[in-house]
Amino acid sequence: MSELVEISDSDGWYARFRAAQPPRWQARQAVDRLGERLAGATAERLARCGVAEDRVLCAVLLRGGALLYPAFASRLPGADFTLLGLQRQPSGTVACSYLSNVPQSRYDRIVYVDCVAATGRTLLAARMALAQHCLSGGDLAALICSSTPATELVAAAGYDVVGFSLWEAVDGGIVSPDLGELDAGDLFSSPVAERHRDPAGRR
Repeated sequence: MSELVEISDSDGWYARFRAAQPPRWQARQAVDRLGERLAGATAERLARCGVAEDRVLCAVLLRGGALLYPAFASRLPGADFTLLGLQRQPSGTVACSYLSNVPQSRYDRIVYVDCVAATGRTLLAARMALAQHCLSGGDLAALICSSTPATELVAAAGYDVVGFSLWEAVDGGIVSPDLGELDAGDLFSSPVAERHRDPAGRR
């Protein structure tokens, strides 16, 4: 049976991430902090299940999941990592356009890392893509947030889900408030000074 784990936003970083049109420096800072806590909560969940790090594959969904990669690589140093590029097709389906090396043929757990799940179809497509390269004893979606339909879809498909908010609204396939820009990883394309400095110039 799937387990849904919501992480407390006791320090308010998710509220900053969720704020409408936050400054890029603030959104990027929030993603960094949320990534650290999400990776920690995911590691704790794996430990409770008795899953050893070297039996874990972290599948980083590009581009949004790349924002969280540093935190997961730091918190789960013994895990394997693979990068997946997934693209929505005109038909509404999601296809895998890129998959980096998958070192082992079987894992006790695959952790799918992404910022936002709007419909859940990307997570299902990622599972299908990896199924051609390795077997898994279980799947876990590690997300900053998810819409209600996405959470229900992936939970019904057998994924555990860990995140700060798993019941956001969705409108036309976009999480409301619109977090699509962060989900796409567009924060990477902003100037370095804007991404990493607040107005006071602190890093």
